[in-house]
Amino acid sequence: MAAVMEMAKQIGERNRFTLLFHEGETTNILISTVGNSFLLAGIFGATVRIGRVRLFTRQTAANLLKLVKQFEEVESGLTRIVTAEFTASLVDEVGRTFGE
Repeated sequence: MAAVMEMAKQIGERNRFTLLFHEGETTNILISTVGNSFLLAGIFGATVRIGRVRLFTRQTAANLLKLVKQFEEVESGLTRIVTAEFTASLVDEVGRTFGE
């Protein structure tokens, strides 16, 4: 989805793309964003009509959005446990451990 978001940005799409569809010989995958933190993935047979899957995916994402927004509000208020200093220290320690 990060690549899809970057493509949207590159072509000047104001809002990010919210759906990603992959079509296979026997199986398809539809991925939809839910808020800013989650993805909803549906895996279905190639004989299933994509319009029906998109409809149910849109409804499900809308139903989940209320919970996701609550999560995002709580999550945004939490203090970050992993700071830049901790990350740098961890990288140094891993380097020493593995002789890099």
